[in-house]
Amino acid sequence: MARRPRSDDLLPAVAVAGRTPRRSGPTVVLVEPPFAAQLRRLHEQLVRAQRWHGVVFGNHRDTNPRLRSVVEHRVRGPVTDVVRQLCADGGIELDGLIADERVAHYDAVDREYRIRARLRLVWSWPQLPMWLSVGELSSTQSALRLSLRSRKRVRYPARYFHAAHAALDGVAARLVR
Repeated sequence: MARRPRSDDLLPAVAVAGRTPRRSGPTVVLVEPPFAAQLRRLHEQLVRAQRWHGVVFGNHRDTNPRLRSVVEHRVRGPVTDVVRQLCADGGIELDGLIADERVAHYDAVDREYRIRARLRLVWSWPQLPMWLSVGELSSTQSALRLSLRSRKRVRYPARYFHAAHAALDGVAARLVR
């Protein structure tokens, strides 16, 4: 175990006129618990294994689009205004996103307004059941979220994210008008 230099060795004593220099204060002694070196080596091995896993498999390789399907875009405006604009024209039908409902239902658990929608993917059938949600980020900013309504197996989940982002871009552009 390496010994640390004492504080008296690091800082020179300051002489005050007519007095002898004297240091006071506690002496700090570092005591390592038993097996500290083994724990340090084990920690280094775990960090190395975690880095290796990130390089070989990817850190988010286990992300399942059926379980984590939320795509979010931020828009300016309070939640009530955004929901009113979405429900005003009798529904939305653009970029493969179809929402026929005129009423948004409030979900108290996620604290957002939800509208049932369907998303059409190119070369895919059937249309995906979706939730178009509007949540509050602040008093002047809202979040448009698109997520799968079903946890059942869907076809072509890899293309889902591109289509969901394109649909939300279209909805956000419509709200800006």
